[in-house]
Amino acid sequence: MTVTSPPPVTEAEAITCDTVHNSIKPCLNYMMYGGSVTEECCTSCTSCIAKGTTALDRQTMCSCIKDLASFITDEQIDRVASIPGQCGGKVPFKISKDVDCSKKNWISIEAKVERILIQCYER
Repeated sequence: MTVTSPPPVTEAEAITCDTVHNSIKPCLNYMMYGGSVTEECCTSCTSCIAKGTTALDRQTMCSCIKDLASFITDEQIDRVASIPGQCGGKVPFKISKDVDCSKKNWISIEAKVERILIQCYER
């Protein structure tokens, strides 16, 4: 008789600062010097944003970007903040040195709409 193990259970990959920093790497030239946002930068950035599926993920992203912002100039922060919009994405927090990542309402719009719909159907 052969005993086989079940396949390993994989959890969704949690966002870490390494995830965020790696997604910003293709954008470093634009962040530092300006010019044009590259397709590689956009792809990497939108992929990272898409991984932020939980409140904790989004709060982690916010904290990592805020930490990065403390090491760069205001002009460079403005360029970083412009990347999601130029790439057709959106982050649920302000990219700045002053954002308070602990006080942000991290519930997604989808979750709020779902809550409202459930309340309507329960009536």
